[in-house]
This record gives sequence, structure tokens and C-alpha cells, in this order.
Amino acid sequence: MWLTLGLALVGVSALTQTLPAYAGRHVLFLGAMAGAVLAVFCIAGLRHTGRSLVLPRTIWLALACLAAGVVLRSVVPLFWPQHYLTAGVLVPGLLWWLTFWLYALSFGGMLTSARPDGLPG
Repeated sequence: MWLTLGLALVGVSALTQTLPAYAGRHVLFLGAMAGAVLAVFCIAGLRHTGRSLVLPRTIWLALACLAAGVVLRSVVPLFWPQHYLTAGVLVPGLLWWLTFWLYALSFGGMLTSARPDGLPG
């Protein structure tokens, strides 16, 4: 979703003067890239620790934090430039940090303990 939306916004900004180019790039890099990294972390973390592909509940909260951060980082500079530093940079940065902190909190125990199936790895 983030990849499609980001590329569409980049295309709109290239074809018209109605949208700055950074809006699409923020969606691409903050949403698509961070979402892909989080997905790989989760899949590899579950599979390499011998667990089924069932996400912990905190990962859903992490995905919500990621989505909120991407939306704020992309929308606030366009519509509320007077709040750029707080709602456009600081809050999205904290949400992005919280996303990966929630991942570490959820998977830290799994990644540092033995596999439940007893196999090596």
C-alpha cells in the first residue's frame, strides 16, 4: 500500500505543481521501506526461532504507529506548516522509534531464548 501510494504521489508531483515532491518520497521511504523492514524482521524472527507465523499483538500496535508517523510526516508540512517541527518531524520520529522499540520488546525474548521445538538455530 505504501509503495503504491508513494509512487502515485511522486508521479503527481512530477506531472503537476500541486504537490511537493517530498510528500511522495516520505511515503516511500518512511512507509514502504520501514514497513518492508519490519515485515522481514517479523517473518525471519518467527521462522528462525521455530515459531508459527502468528504476529504478537504488539506488532499490530507497531504497524499502527508506523502508519500514523508516515501520515503525519507527509501531511503536516502540506496543510499545517506552522506545526512542522513538532507534528511534522518530532512526533513522526517518535512514532517511528516506537515502532521498532515495540518490535524489540516483542521479539527480544524469542530471539535470545532457545527454540521451542528444540532444533538448533
